[in-house]
Parts: sequence; C-alpha cells; structure tokens
Amino acid sequence: MSSMNTAEEMDDGSGLESAIRAFWQRLGEIRWRLFKILLALIVGTIIGFIFRQNLIDLLSRPLPVVTSALATQAHGKLVVMGITEGFMVYLKVSLAAGILIALPVILYQIWAFLSPVLQTKGARYAVAFVLSGILLFVIGALLGYLVLRYPVQWLIFFSVANFTPLITADSYFTFAVWFVVCFGLVFELPLVLLFLARLGIVDAAGLRKKRAFVHLGMWATCAIVPVLPDIYSPIILSVALSILYEATIIIIAMTLKQSTSSDR
Repeated sequence: MSSMNTAEEMDDGSGLESAIRAFWQRLGEIRWRLFKILLALIVGTIIGFIFRQNLIDLLSRPLPVVTSALATQAHGKLVVMGITEGFMVYLKVSLAAGILIALPVILYQIWAFLSPVLQTKGARYAVAFVLSGILLFVIGALLGYLVLRYPVQWLIFFSVANFTPLITADSYFTFAVWFVVCFGLVFELPLVLLFLARLGIVDAAGLRKKRAFVHLGMWATCAIVPVLPDIYSPIILSVALSILYEATIIIIAMTLKQSTSSDR
C-alpha cells in the first residue's frame, strides 16, 4: 500500500515538474517573440522617421479644406506649443508607420506562437494568415484615411462660431494617427473570429444565430467611440464591420466544411 502511494506521489511530482518546465519554456518563447516584434517596430519606426516629411504631407491633406478657418496659423501650418512637440509629432507618425512596416513580423510571431494550439503548422496556413492580416489592416487603414476629413472638418467647424480654432500639430496628428490605426485594427475582426472558430469556441451557426445582437453591439460601439466624433465615420465603420462579419461567417462555414470532408 505504501509503495503504491509512493508511486502516485512520484507521478504527481513528475507531472508538476513537467508543467512548470513547460510553463517556463512557454514564457521564454513569449519573451523571445516579443523581442522580435519590438526589434521589428524599432526598425520600422526608423524607416518611417526617414520618410517623416512624406508622412506628414500625406496626413495633412484633410486640412486644406479647413485651413481658411484657422486664422491664427501662419501660412496654413499647424502650430507647436513646446520645444519638443515637433519632434514628438514626427516620432508618433513614424511609430504608426513602423507598425505598418513591422506588421508581417508581428503577425508571423503571433501565428508561430498560436500554431501549436491550433494544431496547424503548415507553411501555407502561416502565409495565408500573415497576408490576410496585412491586407485587412491596409484596407482598414486606407478606409480610415479616406474618411478622416469628415471628423476633422466637423470638429473644427462645430465650434467655429464661438471660438477661434488654434490647432496644434500634436493634437491633430495624434488624432489622425489613432484614427487610421484604429480602423486598421478593427478590420482584423475576421482573423479573430477565424481563430476562435479554429479553437471550436464559435461556429458559423452560432454566429448566424447571434448576428442581430452582434450587429447591434458593433453599431452601438461605433456610435459612442470617442475617436469617431462625427456622424459619417461611425456609419462607414459600422457598415464595413457588418460586411466583414457576414463574410467571415461564410468563410468559417466553408473552412469547416472542407476540414470535415478532409477528415472523412
């Protein structure tokens, strides 16, 4: 009897040691992959900083329509309120560009970390994941850039009857960068849903059943998000999210059907 208890204790001890070892190995992998992502962001930010003037000119294009209302600005340029503000603006814009440049590395590191959980290690799946993530982010960021002029004009002209706008470079470019990046991140919704479907947490039938609540939640969220203060941007983003949601349901249904037929 005592020998059986000793054997069970040894098994429990070895199982605990294996779990602790696996935990530290996983933790080390996370740190290494985060280091690679950070390195890619640094390199991307440096490249963005080299082309900072092009990025500033690109993000400034929504402003010419409203510069006539900015009577306090010199030659239509935005103002800076401190010694370091101009440099920090360049840094923020460069960081946003760095995120886009480093996106392939970020997505691949996420895929490499999650692939054991998904039990999918094929190279074609990794390529599809990375390319899909890049494409969705670029489409979302491009859409955000195209509609950027609507919240900018609305925010400035909303109070121009009572106040004289004094738009600083930091306030405008911080808003513009977050606006564009948020659109890009929101467009990653299909990847998140596909990941959850791969884990078996959601399926096409469940998403169809709850589509009314999901659509209502997405539209309500877009309506109250502070980054979308005007009328047009929430509508455009809500419509885009609804289309992405319905398209993802179709993709999940097709993917699960193919995997089921292959298993047979």
